[in-house]
Amino acid sequence: MKHEPIVLIVDSKEFFDAMVPPLSRELGTTHLIHCDNRKAAMDVIESDVKLDLIFADWELAGPEFIDAVRRDPENRYTPLVVTTGRESDTMIAQAMRLGANDHIGKPFLEKGLLNVVRRVTHRQERRRQRRLHPDREYRVQLERTDAPTLTLRLKDFSLECVQTTGRRELCRDICIGDSGRLRLEIEDYRILLDARLIRIEEDPTPDAPGDAVLLTFRLTESHEQRSTKLAELLDEYAARW
Repeated sequence: MKHEPIVLIVDSKEFFDAMVPPLSRELGTTHLIHCDNRKAAMDVIESDVKLDLIFADWELAGPEFIDAVRRDPENRYTPLVVTTGRESDTMIAQAMRLGANDHIGKPFLEKGLLNVVRRVTHRQERRRQRRLHPDREYRVQLERTDAPTLTLRLKDFSLECVQTTGRRELCRDICIGDSGRLRLEIEDYRILLDARLIRIEEDPTPDAPGDAVLLTFRLTESHEQRSTKLAELLDEYAARW
């Protein structure tokens, strides 16, 4: 069965009603969730629903909402478009710095709305397709205080790592909430990033070994420069092949 995208719209009822017809036609979905305040929107994010697209009014949702979305394991990479009736360069710069993918001023024409939707969904599809070189294998080491260093195979650019030993054996060495430093080495580039393990699950990749386990880490590095360097590294590496 084809997946119907789930779209969250944090805006007034007036703009929600205006956005429903074009979004439903463009995305082929009836799953549009409306929230007219930040608390209701936060309840949706905290319910662990995996969203496909988010529209958030800057004045209504605010920077706190964008920050919460980017910290949420389910929606960290969900495209987020900021809408605003008082557009300014300062606001746009702040929204993009917090993790918004695009913006649109209000009132907007249907054509402008659909152009933004196509732009962010195209970027999202490119992100899903970005993987390390299929003919190469790269490793990432998790260094911890008073615990053995774990060497994991780097799975993809979202810093999800797979450990191919048995799940039971792995869970003796690490558990959700463990923190450490990820030592990432790709070609001649090396970077250390503070991270915390937030999920352990079976690797859903069709050709993965039957006992493969996927470990998902959330970066806790507080230095914006390191995050920027990591993004630049991944973009540069993706373009090499």
